[in-house]
Amino acid sequence: MDHALSTLFFKPLIVDGDSPLTLTDWDIVTTAVLATACHSAGQDNGTRPNPTAKMVLKTLTALYLLSVTMTATALPSAHQQGEVLLRRSSKKPWHAPTQSACSTSPLSEACLGTETFCHGEGLKTYGMAYLCLVDREGKDAPLQAKTPSLPWQEPNHDHCNFVLNEAYLGTQTFCNDDQARQCGGFTTAKECFEAHSPSPQAKKAQEGHKPAYGSLPWKKPDRAACAFIKNEACLGTEAFCRDEGTPEAEDEAFDHLAGFRT
Repeated sequence: MDHALSTLFFKPLIVDGDSPLTLTDWDIVTTAVLATACHSAGQDNGTRPNPTAKMVLKTLTALYLLSVTMTATALPSAHQQGEVLLRRSSKKPWHAPTQSACSTSPLSEACLGTETFCHGEGLKTYGMAYLCLVDREGKDAPLQAKTPSLPWQEPNHDHCNFVLNEAYLGTQTFCNDDQARQCGGFTTAKECFEAHSPSPQAKKAQEGHKPAYGSLPWKKPDRAACAFIKNEACLGTEAFCRDEGTPEAEDEAFDHLAGFRT
């Protein structure tokens, strides 16, 4: 009887750190022990109290109180449990493949990227690629749908929008091509070119173009125009060409502008 009681009582004292017994478990076991002890203490051979049983009862009562204290201490507090849950709920960041990380750790997640890592090296830790993927931020799981980024397009056989558009051909070819020009609403090439700004080559040619000889009017000296600067309007064409130009330019100017002298 004593051996059975001690075995029954002390066995719950061996508490597993990961899964400790609850207070309810202790109460059930210890209540059964105390009930048995009380029965033994109340009678000896059915008539007299048993002093040894009384001593056992006192000892078991003290040990019971001690066991309750130990169990309460072994159980984690609510704050500690919250910290554990918080640590478990925090996920690791999602990594894109990074070439610079491969020189030191060619098999690391930073080098391979999370996708490749979880289907390879990550299996050693997680056992399943899915468990590895859901433990990362950004892409929680393969079940998560990717956000659509490109519009859906139906087939378009309109050549005006595909082959014959100006953005594809360029203005020069667009205006010279009859079919393409009609797509843009122009009847003739001249109409098309006039509706556009000059080409860069044409602009450059216009900027470097000099007036033809004889196209500029001959100017007489005008003192009223000499207030700020001595220009052609102030000096007159003859003095301006003589003073401002080279001898060659002077002769050339007079040769071509002589007809405008009055």
